[in-house]
Amino acid sequence: MTSEQLFTHIVHRLNKYSDAVVLGYLLHDHGDERQVKSSAVKISLDALNGQISPKQVQRSLTDLADLGLIDVKPHPNYRTVITVNRDALVEFLNREPLSTMLPGLRATPFPFLDAINASPLAAFKGSDR
Repeated sequence: MTSEQLFTHIVHRLNKYSDAVVLGYLLHDHGDERQVKSSAVKISLDALNGQISPKQVQRSLTDLADLGLIDVKPHPNYRTVITVNRDALVEFLNREPLSTMLPGLRATPFPFLDAINASPLAAFKGSDR
């Protein structure tokens, strides 16, 4: 499984983009192997480039903790210690299989994408991501 496929599975399982982005950041920062010391503001502004507000990050941390996917402990100096519960996350991802008809999981190409790839827009810097 690639990182893109993992993120797509997480988005579909959580049904909430902000929760998936925060969990994705924690996994990218090796939160399943060690403690991540950060804050909602730092995650929002530094790690996620302001795409998710600090309030949304805080809500996502609470949601993920309620699901048992992360452990969150307040720490002095406005930081929080966060650890991803790897076993719970693996179990969460291995629930009943996701439909292959969901966006991001469908293997069949579609004409719109073919048209975009054939157009001058395909040379656009962000189009290959």
